[in-house]
Amino acid sequence: MLIDGYEINEGVVEVVRGIRRNGFKTCICSNNFPARINGLQKRFSFLDDFDAITLSYEVGATKPSPKIFQDLIFKAGVKPEEIALADDNEYNLIGAKEAGIQAFFYNGFEKFLKELKESGVNW
Repeated sequence: MLIDGYEINEGVVEVVRGIRRNGFKTCICSNNFPARINGLQKRFSFLDDFDAITLSYEVGATKPSPKIFQDLIFKAGVKPEEIALADDNEYNLIGAKEAGIQAFFYNGFEKFLKELKESGVNW
């Protein structure tokens, strides 16, 4: 039940892959739990599209803790201000912003794409 309700959004996949083709690193930072992450990876291989993967259960900290964002910055190998991060929970953005990351509230895919372009990310 944790996995069966999910489907791949091909528009999202194309944006992520396009970002990588244009020389940007793609990152994921999630508070999700191992059974869901592992099940989704087994079904969709979604983590294969990301250069830096930060998972709360591996780091021992959840968003909005600055610790999880420091791990993301380290794994991405870029300056914090070079990361554009979106989250659908505004509370989670607090730690990202404290770490110097460009963080914005996810409020729909079209708005997300606009925010990415405004931050200099192209696909």
